[in-house]
Amino acid sequence: MLNYSFSVFYNRFKCFTFLIWFLCLVFTQMSNNDSLDVLNLPPRIYNPGFEPNIGAVVIQHFETHLVKKVELALGEEQFNLIKASFLGPIIELAKRSGVNFSGKIFHFLMQRRLLLKEKNLWFTFDSQPMRFSEREFLLTTGVQCDLIDSEMLRKGKAPSKAPYFWTQKEHFTLEQLQKRLFEPNQLHPLDAEEKLSLGMVILTEAFLFTPGSLEKIPLSRLVHASEFAIYTSQPWGKHAYRVLATSIQRINENTWARGTYEVKGFAMAILLWAFSAVPSLGSAFATECVTSRSEYPLCLKWETTQTPRFSHENKQTETREESCSPPDEDSHENVNDEKVAQEEGATDEVPHANEENDPQCSNVNDKVSQKKEKQHEEMRNMDGAPQGTQESDSQRSNVNDKVAQTKEAQHNKMGHSEEPSQESDSQQSKVNDKVCIS
Repeated sequence: MLNYSFSVFYNRFKCFTFLIWFLCLVFTQMSNNDSLDVLNLPPRIYNPGFEPNIGAVVIQHFETHLVKKVELALGEEQFNLIKASFLGPIIELAKRSGVNFSGKIFHFLMQRRLLLKEKNLWFTFDSQPMRFSEREFLLTTGVQCDLIDSEMLRKGKAPSKAPYFWTQKEHFTLEQLQKRLFEPNQLHPLDAEEKLSLGMVILTEAFLFTPGSLEKIPLSRLVHASEFAIYTSQPWGKHAYRVLATSIQRINENTWARGTYEVKGFAMAILLWAFSAVPSLGSAFATECVTSRSEYPLCLKWETTQTPRFSHENKQTETREESCSPPDEDSHENVNDEKVAQEEGATDEVPHANEENDPQCSNVNDKVSQKKEKQHEEMRNMDGAPQGTQESDSQRSNVNDKVAQTKEAQHNKMGHSEEPSQESDSQQSKVNDKVCIS
C-alpha cells in the first residue's frame, strides 16, 4: 500500500516538474523573440515616429555646366584623359539632365540620422539602420579611397618639372582657377599640360569638395596638381568623404530651424546610395538606366530622379493657383469702371481752352474743317449718282455715320464746350441740307 502511494506521488511530482520546465522554456523563447524584434539603436535626432514636418531649403553646389566649359577649353583629346580618370563616372552623371538633387529626400534622411561619435554616417529607414561610410562612397562614386602607387605611374617618364605658381600658395579660390583656364592672360600663356592640370583640379573641386566662391582651396589639395599622373593617384574619395561627413555631422534640429542650410561635398552621393539601399525609395523617386553595363558605380545606375510632393505642399500650390487665377467678370467690370472714372476725372481737371489763346485748339479746328471739306467732296460726288439704288442708300448711311463721328470728335477735342462756334453750326447745317437733298 505504501509502495503504491509512493509511486503515485512520484509520478505526479515528475509531471509537475516537467510542466514547470516546459513553461519556463516557453517564456524564455518568448522573451528572446521580443528582444529580437526590438533593436536598441543609438540615439537619433528625433524619436521614431516623432519627426516633425519641418521643411528646409538645402543648398549644395553641383556645377554640371563646368563639364562643357572644360571640354571646350581643353579639346577632345585632353578631355578624354580626364574622363579616363576617377572623375569619369561623375562626368557621365553630370551629363544626364534627368538626374537632379532632391533637397526634400536629403532633408528626410538628415532627420533620421543616428547621433554617433565616429566618422561613419548612420541613418534609419523604417527603423532599420543603414551605414554610409567610405566603402559606400566608393561604391557610389567610383572615386578611389586609397593611394595608388604613384612611383609605378611615373616609371619610365620624365622627371617632375617645376610646379605651377597656383599650386604653391593657399590663396587661390575656385573662381580664380576658372578665370585662369577660361580667360588666359596673354602675358602668362597656358601650355597643354597646365590646361590639363587646371581642368582636372577645377572639376575635382567643383564636384567632390564644392568650395564657396570666396573659400580658398587648401594647399594640400593643390600640391600635386603640377603633374597629372600623381594628382589622379591620390585618395580623393577619402578626402571627399571626410568633407561630406564633417558637414553632415554638424547638421541638427537647430540648423534647419533657420529654414536654410548648406552642405559641403558631394551630397548627391547620399541620394543615389539611398535609392539603391532602399528599393522602395528608388522605385518611387528614380528610374534605372537601361543601357548601364554594370550596377557599380551606383551613380550610373539611375537615369532620372524625381522630387516627392507632400500633401501640405499641394495645399500651398492650390492656394497659389487660386491667388494667381484671373478675376471674374464682376472684377473686370469694376476695373473698367475705375479706369473710366479715372479718365473722366482726368478730363474734368483739364481746363477748357479758347480758340484765341490756345494754339492747340486752333490746330484741332483746322483738322475738323479739313474733314468737313472731304465730306463736302463726297457729298458732291454722291449728287451725280443715280437715286433710289442700294448703293446710294449705303453711301448716305456712311456719310451720316461720318458726320456723327466728326461731331463726337469735335466735341471731345474742344473740351466739351457748350457753345460751339457759328462757323461750325453753319457748316454743319449745310452738310445736313445736302444730305437731305441727296
